[in-house]
Amino acid sequence: MSGPRKNFDELLNAIGCKHAAMTRGYTTETCSDGMIVVKPFVRRRGVSIPVAGIVMLLAGLLFFKAFILAAAGPDLYDERVAKLGEGTFV
Repeated sequence: MSGPRKNFDELLNAIGCKHAAMTRGYTTETCSDGMIVVKPFVRRRGVSIPVAGIVMLLAGLLFFKAFILAAAGPDLYDERVAKLGEGTFV
């Protein structure tokens, strides 16, 4: 009796694992014979780039530069940029 019971427990374990994976999302595919198969959604592993964060950072830097230019005036700003250009690499 241990053989069929072991197979049944393995089947239940596999169903539980698939159910846990499907709680994170799933996709459906249609096979060539017309059968619809539901599979867990596979997410990419690795570093994801937050595009919205990068755009917001660049916009913030642009607005900061515009604020400094408006506060100092174009003449003083150009003078300071030229002074920074004369400095060392470090």
